[in-house]
Amino acid sequence: MTTQYAQVKFRVVPVNHEWLKEQAKKNRRSLTAELNFILDEKRKADEQVKTA
Repeated sequence: MTTQYAQVKFRVVPVNHEWLKEQAKKNRRSLTAELNFILDEKRKADEQVKTA
């Protein structure tokens, strides 16, 4: 099974970009993979709050 990705362009303030690069390096992921991981974790947390 292949994951489909939507190509999105957005701007990030420099401090968040640096933090994201550090997190990606620490977790041995690409910037895209790290951002998807963070967004997925946030989405799951929000869904849990809605169902609680």
